Amino acid sequence: IVTNDKFGSSAVQPTFLNFNNWQQQQQQQQQQQQQEQQQQQSQHSTVGALNNEFNVDIAREMQIVDEIVNKRVKELFDSNNDDCESMSSYSAPSQIESSTDEEWMPCSSYSSAGSSPVHNGCEESSLKATATNGSKKRTRPYGRGIEDRKLRKKEQNKNAATRYRQKKKLEMENVLSEEQQLTQRNDELKRILSDRKREEKYLKTLI
Repeated sequence: IVTNDKFGSSAVQPTFLNFNNWQQQQQQQQQQQQQEQQQQQSQHSTVGALNNEFNVDIAREMQIVDEIVNKRVKELFDSNNDDCESMSSYSAPSQIESSTDEEWMPCSSYSSAGSSPVHNGCEESSLKATATNGSKKRTRPYGRGIEDRKLRKKEQNKNAATRYRQKKKLEMENVLSEEQQLTQRNDELKRILSDRKREEKYLKTLI
């Protein structure tokens, strides 16, 4: 009877040891899974923080671009106003000369003498003055041309500003699309890396 008990106890002991080893392996696997989950959560949190920082940087860059565009537009408008003022300053002396020519009437002194030749000369001078006034009045389209130039310059500046803004917006859209593609690729690579780590740990446990 004693021998049978001994054999029975010796047969039960290996099975109990195998069960303990199995429990230990399961506990180790659970701990590894928990560690992997914690690592994934930390990675996701870091990725979210990086994305938030990147979005903040993009918003700041957009504000800077808008400020630069607005400054450039103001500079263009100021330069056009300066050109218009310079053109008006050049045209002002000609207007003064025309007004002095119109006001200058030397025939009044000669008309008091009452001689007919002087009167005829005054009539001729008055006719010449009217002719010059007519010719000067015909030069008014030059002033209209200046106004047309001002309007054209303003339109050109507006078109240039809109093109510049559209160009910068397209560049920012391209940058954002590239950023999205890179983030997606990064997520895929992280998933692949986590899968490979799991396979490696599983193979180590089997070995």
